[in-house]
Amino acid sequence: MNINTAENVLDNKVRLKIVESRAKGNAELAFSPLLFYLQDGFRTDLSGFKRETTHLLSLGLSNLDVCFNGGLSSAVHVLAGKAGDERMSFIVHLLDHFAKQKCACIYLSEREDKTSLLLKLLIRNHFVQNRNSPIQTTQLIETLVNNPQFFETSLEQLSSIVKFISIENDSLDDLTHLKNRVTYQKKKCERSVLIVDVADVYELYAKEMIDCLASIAHDLQIPILVSIDLSEDDYRNAVFGYETNFKIERIVDSFTLFTRNFRQNTATFDFDSPHLLKLISRSKQSLSVPRQMFLTYYPEYFYFQEA
Repeated sequence: MNINTAENVLDNKVRLKIVESRAKGNAELAFSPLLFYLQDGFRTDLSGFKRETTHLLSLGLSNLDVCFNGGLSSAVHVLAGKAGDERMSFIVHLLDHFAKQKCACIYLSEREDKTSLLLKLLIRNHFVQNRNSPIQTTQLIETLVNNPQFFETSLEQLSSIVKFISIENDSLDDLTHLKNRVTYQKKKCERSVLIVDVADVYELYAKEMIDCLASIAHDLQIPILVSIDLSEDDYRNAVFGYETNFKIERIVDSFTLFTRNFRQNTATFDFDSPHLLKLISRSKQSLSVPRQMFLTYYPEYFYFQEA
């Protein structure tokens, strides 16, 4: 037995005697070293644990947070799928959730405009507040246009969320400008996140873009979410557990695939009813061990919940 091992055994014996002594003194029926730790050491260690985990950003759904080991880290995380799937609706969920947690969001998209985003946020929040009697989109728009009081009330409720959201339609050509923009936002609000929606991306540009975004995430300590449309071949590979052609899974912290596209058959698609959405997630640390998650979502109201 070496010196360190002997010291550890001695320490354990001393601790055990202290616990035994306490238990006898308090006439306890049982004693536990864990109780001793709870009373004397737990608070100190808890402070360290808090420092390690508070930088993670919750996605607002516990099964997703578990999949991401507690939330989004300050790295690049990819949301992948087919064009026209539920990712843009899911981004609305994320923006709404992040903003309600007072986390500043920069949303960079060439496909979403301010009017569309605000309307989606209004629809989602009205649904959250009126689950038992939701208003369909066309009816909500008509009421907003024709009822000034309803319009003012709705905007007042949404203002506390929107002040934490910035949508920009700039391209990703100038990543230096993007870093300056995020740096400025980070100075104003410590808790910040960048969400990037990319329509068409080719292999060489994808790697260059991810490298630059990873640098921003590391330097500024913010999570970055990138939504990427996959080709048919890459989508099929990802569904069956193979790598995409440009191996994007290896250069990002996490890769989450949206695998159910109910919008393909709009003739039989019921927008009012909840539907099941399956996600497959891989992390850089465990590419060969994908995790499956299921969400229930309401397409008409941009609302997601755990399945």
